[in-house]
Amino acid sequence: MLLTDRRRKLLTGGLLALGVIATRLPFISRYLFEFDSVDFAIATFRFDLAQYTPHPPGYILHVLFGKWLTGITGDINLAYIWLSILLSIGSVLFLWRAGAHLRGERVGVIAAALWLFAPMFWFFGEIATAYVHEAFFVSAILYFGIRLIREGPQQRLLLWLVVLFSLSIGARQSSVLFFTPAILYLFLRVRPQAGVLVKCVGLFAVVSLAWVLAMISASGGLTVYLDALGGEKLYTTQSVLFGSPFAEHFGVFTKLMLFLVIGSFPVILIAVYGAVVFRSEFLRFCKEMFSSKLARFALILIAPAFLFYSLIYFMKAGYLLNILPIVFLAGAVLLDHIAILHARNVRIRRGQEIIFTRRLITQFTIILMLVVVNIEILWFTLPMPGQAFTLYANLFSHQTFRESIESRFAGQEDKTAFFFNKAFAYSSAAGVRNIDSIHHAVQSVIHRESPDLSKTVIFDSWWQRFSYFYFPEAVCFDIRSYEADTLFSSLRMKDFTFRQLAPVEELPSDAENVFVIIRQEHDDVAML
Repeated sequence: MLLTDRRRKLLTGGLLALGVIATRLPFISRYLFEFDSVDFAIATFRFDLAQYTPHPPGYILHVLFGKWLTGITGDINLAYIWLSILLSIGSVLFLWRAGAHLRGERVGVIAAALWLFAPMFWFFGEIATAYVHEAFFVSAILYFGIRLIREGPQQRLLLWLVVLFSLSIGARQSSVLFFTPAILYLFLRVRPQAGVLVKCVGLFAVVSLAWVLAMISASGGLTVYLDALGGEKLYTTQSVLFGSPFAEHFGVFTKLMLFLVIGSFPVILIAVYGAVVFRSEFLRFCKEMFSSKLARFALILIAPAFLFYSLIYFMKAGYLLNILPIVFLAGAVLLDHIAILHARNVRIRRGQEIIFTRRLITQFTIILMLVVVNIEILWFTLPMPGQAFTLYANLFSHQTFRESIESRFAGQEDKTAFFFNKAFAYSSAAGVRNIDSIHHAVQSVIHRESPDLSKTVIFDSWWQRFSYFYFPEAVCFDIRSYEADTLFSSLRMKDFTFRQLAPVEELPSDAENVFVIIRQEHDDVAML
């Protein structure tokens, strides 16, 4: 019996969801991945912006979802990973339907398949971070935006849109900056009736008020929250607009473009193939595609984020997850058109008009899609330069692209090597395994050498919060800020450097074991 359209969509959606789960579960991280991961983990049982648990501006919905899932999984790290997986499923499904409404079901499936296996998106679905929210919400807004532009001001779509917009801000407050222009563009374009507009504004206000009150309450009051928010100036540390040297700003921009190229490489392969094989025809289609009204909406959706990263602040590859879904949707359209051009050439070559059929186009689509998807899978799963760590017997570690561990402390770090290493690490299963292996090694040596953690002192880098989460009984000093983290101790240390340890009298009198850990892209563990 033939499937109805509804059943076909349900089956496809179910297979895509299962595909996300099946590809993510084998590679999930066993330990909290980075310092932000630890901040969010601690925030589930102690929300304190002053202590950066989490860091301002709060990410209240991310923390609340993590807390809720912790009650189900019983493990904080696993809870946040499952949140990443669920958001990944949502992003894939929304991009699937966005592609279908943009250019038909075939493009929807292509977009979903390419995005499901996109290495950088895949990577962030394996770890406990907040970045997959970006992918989920931009995919959702893209879907509703395409439908509104195509179908007009439907009240149901507009109400869902404002709810998602509010939730995106509650999960990551930067969304108010990144998504507002696109939301305003949609409302100005579809021009809903006054009654519908009032309902949208009211619903947005109600949903936003709910999570704002929750965040203020968790923070300890409005004054406390505003004080913590006002003290957050990290975004001013990179840009020439805030006094940073041009060379430093340009280095950050270079990192942004490198990460963007690595994250977009499957789409770049598709574009290069089309341009080489079909040349002017393909380039003409690209020009038409990027000049459409839907392309203008997509550009407005990603432009604020790209401009902010270029002009103000950019740190991690995960930030790009609010840009890459649109890049991959464009790639799906290009791949579909390449399949059409191939089918047309077959028809011309054989001189038979009748063979120019949907079936032939589908065959070329499947071949092209399988080639790209297999490249994505190989990129993510196979060892490649830049993904390898070496753990030595004394727990010193070394990454490809890095001349030596000491280069960071000697001020001779190779920035190009560092950026390439990051780009490869954030788009591969090896990036997850490497960090897991280091955390496991660090924990093993500390537990082996210091069974009584209450008599243990740990000198740690700015990732010292791992010690708070995994070694709460120990005393930990922040090796970066030269003072004790108040999470662990009221002791303060001055004039502390990696080469010159603090005077013995500043250590707890009953300390039996002292460890020094430098945890960045590598971990060095030295026992004193």
